[in-house]
Amino acid sequence: MAMIYLAHPYFADTVEGMQANRKNAIRWGLWIASTFKIAVSADWIWWCEALVETPENRELGLACDDQAIAKCDEFWMVGGRVSSGMARGRGVACDHRVLVRDLTVLGYTAPDFGTSLFHSSRDRLFSEFIVNTKLELHERGLIEL
Repeated sequence: MAMIYLAHPYFADTVEGMQANRKNAIRWGLWIASTFKIAVSADWIWWCEALVETPENRELGLACDDQAIAKCDEFWMVGGRVSSGMARGRGVACDHRVLVRDLTVLGYTAPDFGTSLFHSSRDRLFSEFIVNTKLELHERGLIEL
């Protein structure tokens, strides 16, 4: 089974904003795993729940992320924008020849879990992404269709 590393912005101006980012990242992970039938690595999600945000904890988390990213098949960025941590992860992925997919153009909010039928223009972008990505993953031998 293929393994992707999921990157999503975490930091926000408020604790509530950081919690919202974490929950949205979880929704993205569920959607990706269910849509593509691939494993999703995102250790930072539980790090952020368990530890207070300090420079030391952030660096520890990013160092762990670096190790996980290097072992994944792909690095996917979601959440509407690329944060500094995501940019660092993208660099690690490139250094280790891990394929990078930038889904930030699809917006902040993850699709509903199990959604495969889309109607709006944003939803059509999701549909195109799903079809094209499934074909690419299949051609690389990472998933079965």
